[in-house]
Order: sequence, then C-alpha cells, then structure tokens
Amino acid sequence: MAMNISTALFEDILRRLDYMDRQGHLKNLYSDQRCGHCPPRDDTALWELSVKLKQLQQRTVEIYSSTISNITAQEMSDLNEWVAAGRSVYDNPYLLHDESGNIMDFISACRIDSEITDNPELFFGDNPFTDYDFNEDELPF
Repeated sequence: MAMNISTALFEDILRRLDYMDRQGHLKNLYSDQRCGHCPPRDDTALWELSVKLKQLQQRTVEIYSSTISNITAQEMSDLNEWVAAGRSVYDNPYLLHDESGNIMDFISACRIDSEITDNPELFFGDNPFTDYDFNEDELPF
C-alpha cells in the first residue's frame, strides 16, 4: 500500500520528530530508558514511521530534481543534505522569495545566491556606497 501524505502533514511530522530529538526523546530509541515525563510509546511504530518518512523524503527529492533542468552534482548533494536535515525542497536557507512573494524552492534560491556571490557588481554596481556621503546623518536607504 502506497503511503499518501500531504507536504504540510509530512513537514509537521518532521518538526515533531525534530523536537522530540532535540529534547532527547529519540536518543534511546532501542532501549527501555525513558525520560520521566514521556508516556510509553511503541518504538517499532516510531521506527517504521521514521523509515517511511525517509523514503518519502527521498521520493520527494527524486520528483523535485526531475523538474529542475541541468542540476549539478554539487546542487544534488546540497539538496540531499538539506532534505536529510528534515527540511522541504520547497524552502531555502536564504529565505528568498520570488516576485509573487512565494518562498523560492531550494535549487532556485541556491542558484540566485551563487549568481549574486559570483557577480555582485551585477546587483550592486561597482560600489554600492559610492554616492553616499558618510559624513551625513541620513541613512542611504
């Protein structure tokens, strides 16, 4: 039976697992040790859920990467690291948004960041502060 799960639900589950991990609730997944305030849980079910989530993450990466043209090995490696950390392919570390105000996907944002980093003069000119008199009290923006 194929597992159908919405992106929002998937990301909510990942956030909850990340929270549990940060609180130390998952470090003893294979032992009987429990923290005092955690209710007993079915470790087998939690393990199976984490395996299914990893499979879903991998499938999401495969589908997403098939829609991106000319993806490089470095971009694919960065994408896999990003997703393995529990993040969405439809999010980016720079919080860049497109012209519609929607957050950009990972590869598009990385490509734009790379373009800005490699060619700052295209975006800022030779020196963004050439027309600013630093002796004035007004800010340039």
